[in-house]
Amino acid sequence: MAMTGLEPAQMVAADGGAPVVGESARLLASQCPNCGRTEFPAREQCPACGEPSTTAPLPSEAASAVSPPCCTRSGHRGPVPYGIGVVEFDGRVRVMGLLTQQIDGLDVDQRVGTVTLQPAAHVVTYGFQPL
Repeated sequence: MAMTGLEPAQMVAADGGAPVVGESARLLASQCPNCGRTEFPAREQCPACGEPSTTAPLPSEAASAVSPPCCTRSGHRGPVPYGIGVVEFDGRVRVMGLLTQQIDGLDVDQRVGTVTLQPAAHVVTYGFQPL
């Protein structure tokens, strides 16, 4: 299903094209050529050293799922089937996002892939699914 309406500037399809709902995606982060810091969402300037940053896609896979403290204590109260988790990309940057599976069904450090989700009629975003 092709996306319509909002097209998030923070992601591309795994092949670099336009993201498609339900398909693999890559998040666009910024990388500082001076100090090496990675930021998501992408920034034009590095917040650490002030140098201009370049945009670089994060891997579509190789992320590890962990529960954010707020979800560990209280659980996700949003619509099923989505939970909320934090994934870590190659030890460089952590990103919070929707999970396609509830947190209690995931293990810490479980590998996940980035996908394009449409949790509501006019909302298109990224999320993470177990591999």
